[in-house]
Amino acid sequence: MAIVLVTLFITLVCDRSEAAKDKPVVWKLASFHPPGGGDGLAYQWFAREVEARSRGRLKIKIYWSEQLANAKEMLESVKSGVADIAFSCSPYFPGKVPLSTLGFVPFTNLSRFDQMGIAWNYLAENPLLIKEFDQWNARYLFSIPNGPFNLMSKKPLKTIDDLKGLKIRTIGDQSTLFKPMGAVPVSITAPDAYMALERGLCDAVAGCGDFFYYDFRIYEACKNGYFVNDMDFSVAVSFWLVNKDSYNALPRDIQEILESLQWETAGLFQEILSAPEADNAYRDKFKEMGINIINFPPEERKKMLPFAKPIWDAWKERNKAAGGPAFFDAYMKANERVLKEYPNGIYRERPLPSWISKVLPK
Repeated sequence: MAIVLVTLFITLVCDRSEAAKDKPVVWKLASFHPPGGGDGLAYQWFAREVEARSRGRLKIKIYWSEQLANAKEMLESVKSGVADIAFSCSPYFPGKVPLSTLGFVPFTNLSRFDQMGIAWNYLAENPLLIKEFDQWNARYLFSIPNGPFNLMSKKPLKTIDDLKGLKIRTIGDQSTLFKPMGAVPVSITAPDAYMALERGLCDAVAGCGDFFYYDFRIYEACKNGYFVNDMDFSVAVSFWLVNKDSYNALPRDIQEILESLQWETAGLFQEILSAPEADNAYRDKFKEMGINIINFPPEERKKMLPFAKPIWDAWKERNKAAGGPAFFDAYMKANERVLKEYPNGIYRERPLPSWISKVLPK
């Protein structure tokens, strides 16, 4: 009888051990974005690919629209492990991750989304950036290149003189760009921009790409207003940061899957955000709200360029203690490297896949 009981016990323990081994790891991904649009599509693609390539051993549960943490709490959520992956929009907490705010500094980014993604993949190996994320028990997973930044406004804007007195929702160093032009920058997170525009707390909203105005319903709050295109004064490069403990607990082969996806996402954002079909779909929705499309004149955009260099110098000086000057130089060299190695990016044009086109506004 004793032998039988011991045998049953060993069998039970082994069965439980095998069951635990086969049980998938489920990661929580925190975002302030809604399910649709450019970033939302990328989240869903990433979750599908991770589950498929890991053969179901790693699954991603996405918490949309600040369900798990609000826009300004993302760093804390990944540090504590409340989220395994968190969306880091660094201008919302610039003092906590100062170097990564460089992705929002006006007139510094490359023109293609895939090129920007590659540049930040190179920068992820920089000891200064590694140290910055280490303080939050986080490591770089992917960069999220969005943009370009333009304005949706209740007032027509055809020259930089039209910016005088305008209250503009901006983030990070964009505020420094508009102040000398006489505008009044207002720092507001993306989820709060709709209410701010509707209540008159701002007259215009700076947003990273056409999908931004649709996802956060800015076009509804700006009914009969204006979409000012071709300003292209900045691009947003945010990050997915992963909790280091969660990452280190993964088998090495799954870590390698995540590392390979790091490069594929660069091409993915080029595909999602540069498709003419997507921009046309969003702009058709804008027009339904009576929003007029204004193409900002190239000669007026050129007048904005002289304001860039002082912003760069101020950014380096402000972040000197964190290694700002050296990191800025590394950033520019990474851009040069990408342009040399991938002058045409890594994405090859093709018809827009159905999984993207089916979620565009109808």
